[in-house]
Amino acid sequence: MFRDWPNRGTTLVEVLAAISLGSLMMVGLLSVYWSGSNAFAKLAANAEAQYSARSAMQQIGEDIRRASAVEVQGDGIILSLSTPGESVGYYRANNQLYRVVTTSTGTATVPIAENVSQLSFGTGATMVTINIDITVGGLTYQLSTTVNPRLIETSG
Repeated sequence: MFRDWPNRGTTLVEVLAAISLGSLMMVGLLSVYWSGSNAFAKLAANAEAQYSARSAMQQIGEDIRRASAVEVQGDGIILSLSTPGESVGYYRANNQLYRVVTTSTGTATVPIAENVSQLSFGTGATMVTINIDITVGGLTYQLSTTVNPRLIETSG
């Protein structure tokens, strides 16, 4: 009676059980992979937003330190800087931060940061304050700095 046991094949029930267990394992592994992939993508987007905001703040600060005149216009939403031979401006439009450089050869407008939900500038007696809000995926990152220019004149 037990002699045929090693030669006996698998039943349909055993095959179906093996396939269903294998499918469950694959679905579990794929869901872990997708959630990890989505989390990585969100973290990468947030890191990119923070990097672009910090980079923009650094560039604005360098331009302010080089400027011979600083003017804040439009209730603090436009920054105009003058140096010998060029003028530089910063403003926000369509959730992007733009840098406008005007020289004797022409004008160039370049977007330098994306996802900018708010931008404001302020001037004090000797300082220029920059506030940038970056919004990505419902999270808002607020960056603020104060720059001491080598100014000849400021107006606001």
